[in-house]
Amino acid sequence: MKKTEIFKSTLAAAVLSLSLMPVHDALAKTNLRFAHGMGPGEVGYTMFQEFADNVTERTNGEVTFSIFPADQLGKEADTLIQAKNGAIDITAGSMAMLSPLVPSMEMVNAPFLWKDWDEARTVIDGAAFDPEFQILKEKHNLVPLTRTFYFGWRDFTLSNTEVKKPEDMAGLKIRVPENPLWVEMVKTLGAVPTPIPFSEVYTALQQKVVDGQENPVPTIQARKYYEVQQYLTVSKHMLQTNLILINKNSLARLSEEDQKILFEEASKIATKNAELVQKQEEDVLAEFKSSNKITVVDDVDRDAFLEAVQPANEKLAESRWGLDNYKRLRAAIDQYRSKI
Repeated sequence: MKKTEIFKSTLAAAVLSLSLMPVHDALAKTNLRFAHGMGPGEVGYTMFQEFADNVTERTNGEVTFSIFPADQLGKEADTLIQAKNGAIDITAGSMAMLSPLVPSMEMVNAPFLWKDWDEARTVIDGAAFDPEFQILKEKHNLVPLTRTFYFGWRDFTLSNTEVKKPEDMAGLKIRVPENPLWVEMVKTLGAVPTPIPFSEVYTALQQKVVDGQENPVPTIQARKYYEVQQYLTVSKHMLQTNLILINKNSLARLSEEDQKILFEEASKIATKNAELVQKQEEDVLAEFKSSNKITVVDDVDRDAFLEAVQPANEKLAESRWGLDNYKRLRAAIDQYRSKI
């Protein structure tokens, strides 16, 4: 076992042992253990700390936090199970990470599903997703402090091919996460999905193992993919939205007033995070255009892409998400659009 894996296992075990210590006083101060994957320099890292600080201040120190950032206790999948089992109290990550527990949660990442963030936020926060969150609470002991937490639109980068329409993707080898949704999307576009661990993407691009990849613009900048890619296609093919989850029993330990504060502060940082990350996206894209680090292709035929990926969405609805769940989501989106 690698040293880092041993460290994470030991740390996770230590956290678990703390969770099993007896509580002598029901009214004693509560310390919530919060594990997430954001690292220093990322907006989410700052927002989660601000959330903890604000809750502690508003509860007059009755609720405090031990925060484990940057995957200290494991990846998303690890901390999700830890939160489910009560080894930690709070975790944060993508909605796609919930698919092993509630497969239809993955629907929010369906390619070319959303027109904009307000649409996605309104629908996910609304009744259309109540059944998913009810299952999450009743079967898996997890309650969302906020159902939405903006992470960003995902775009394609390519080494030597300018992509504006689906036909331009034919035969290209595209790095994807090891997830059926991404695999089906890329395959439906006529490209070759190539699962590669996130930590190895830069090297794979540099060595021409793949022709391209897809990620939000701030990630493309932070990971310096522009050094080994020539084109950035602003496809906005997928919206990644995250969420903050708390163990149901951990929440129940708090007074009603402290619970109210927890939800209010989570909502505040979710709103602030969306504003900051969207501004970051704009700034990075403008910097790319002015610096010529990478050629920005923004005249993309999104309607053609939308039509091309429909078979992938329908296949996944039938095989993973549940056709009724997908129809309910589509109906909520149509209802939202009819009002604007």
